[in-house]
Amino acid sequence: MQPEPSLKTEKAAARRWARQTRAAFTPEQWAAFGAAMAQRLCLLPQWQAAQTVFCFASHGPEPDTLPLLQAALAEGKQLCVPRCTGPGQMEAIPLGDLALLAPGSYEIPEPPAQLPPCPPAGIQLAVLPCLAAGLDGTRLGHGGGYYDRWLARCPGAYRAVLCPEALLAPHLPVDALDLPAQCIITERRVLTL
Repeated sequence: MQPEPSLKTEKAAARRWARQTRAAFTPEQWAAFGAAMAQRLCLLPQWQAAQTVFCFASHGPEPDTLPLLQAALAEGKQLCVPRCTGPGQMEAIPLGDLALLAPGSYEIPEPPAQLPPCPPAGIQLAVLPCLAAGLDGTRLGHGGGYYDRWLARCPGAYRAVLCPEALLAPHLPVDALDLPAQCIITERRVLTL
């Protein structure tokens, strides 16, 4: 009898599947995904009630978050975006001007180093990226653990993941440090978990 594959092997296989699936989408599709997801997210009561919103700044093959970043600022919310501070570590940085974003770690748009972080307890809504998501709220990331470590410091933040329908899976491998989403937003629907 063959031994069960390790969690690391399962996650690597899931990441390969997700990256292959993502590679088929065009930049125009990613932009359309982002616009549709922003419309859905902005209608949620969690968005409307949140005074401080954390949202990743999209880069490459991800749903375009520019509409969400603009909506947060237009609605007078305190917008925070991630900035990497070391291996596996990041902070949420308040940002009032999107023009200040510049390529940082891994070429991901980040705010300038001189801007101070927002206390994690102040985040009410966290909009998160993923490679893929499970229907149970599992979020499969790139493997660095940045978001899971940061989320562990934000117990009051409502966790929403942006994930195209094609990257939803019935089940994804999960370990003890992985924090599930409370909501998955696709280009077609909102799944509240």
